[in-house]
Amino acid sequence: MSFNSIPVLDLALAWSPDTKSSFLESLRHALLQVGFLYIKNIGIGDALIEDVIAQGKAFFDLPEEKKMEIQMRNAQSFLGYNKLGNETTAFKTDWRVPFHEESLKMWAQQLGQARTNRPIDFASTTKAIRSHLLQSAVTKSMA
Repeated sequence: MSFNSIPVLDLALAWSPDTKSSFLESLRHALLQVGFLYIKNIGIGDALIEDVIAQGKAFFDLPEEKKMEIQMRNAQSFLGYNKLGNETTAFKTDWRVPFHEESLKMWAQQLGQARTNRPIDFASTTKAIRSHLLQSAVTKSMA
């Protein structure tokens, strides 16, 4: 596994039939030969990204008891917030605060959309992008 720079892939190339195959080859190389990559031109506007980041920060500024209202173990989906040190992997404590995009949706819904629909827009958009990439990669691998 040798590389000189982090692969940068332009997601806009994945949407065009003329460039999709080339994009998928680059994606395959980045994932199998390098192990990580940077994706640009993801199709999500800067305003939406900045708004969701601001709302994420606002969420983490809340008192702990407020954040615990959307705790993972209380959610049917098992998605939501967990405080630092509450997760384990391979019998070891994970020192992270898991907070999924679904958590922002749950928070917005819990507040009766009083804040904004932006977390829901962001979650829906990123899900559509992931689905498109996965479907493209599977279709390519089966061809």
